[in-house]
Amino acid sequence: MNILEACKRLERAGLIAGTSGNVSVRCGESVWTTPTTRLKEFLVEEELVELTLDGEKVNPESASPSSEVAMHLEIYRAVPWATAVVHAHPITATALATSCEVLDFCVTAEGAASIGPIARVPYITPGTRELALACARAIETGARAVLMRHHGAVCVGESLEEALARMESLEHVAKIIAQMKASGEVIVLEEDEVQRLREKVGLEFGLPREVFDVE
Repeated sequence: MNILEACKRLERAGLIAGTSGNVSVRCGESVWTTPTTRLKEFLVEEELVELTLDGEKVNPESASPSSEVAMHLEIYRAVPWATAVVHAHPITATALATSCEVLDFCVTAEGAASIGPIARVPYITPGTRELALACARAIETGARAVLMRHHGAVCVGESLEEALARMESLEHVAKIIAQMKASGEVIVLEEDEVQRLREKVGLEFGLPREVFDVE
């Protein structure tokens, strides 16, 4: 999978709208990312932007990178294992993250293990270094996905396929939680089962099962 395919998939899934969202992949000492203010569905390879890990454009004539590129770069600097970052605006996940003080995605095996630990940061103006640092701290703490109040979500992976699948799963499980809430009760998996599921996919022991807040 490449960045263009990932963008089309995000668009088809309704995880981004208009020019929102951004995708990046780290290749050695370079980061390839989507440009700013472009409809992701119609991007072509020539519009992708190559940056150094310090955020400098490799080709000065290329388009400007995404306004959220600092978030991607701070995550790459914080966790060397991350090779892809996907930022989107999943409707249900963002709504739950903004309106619910306590949130547990371990209502399914997918929520417990495929997504992994989830952090949440307070509303911080998009595109700022403050938001970038908050998201990087959350990933460094052990999260695989970060929910941003009043904004959206960012997911990381050891491959683009993994980061994209994590974003899709995040929204899918959020819809299940919302349906449970509408039915009157959210029933979560037992703690020992959550740990078993996470151990099977190699997640660290002891990370919070509930969405944990990072300032």
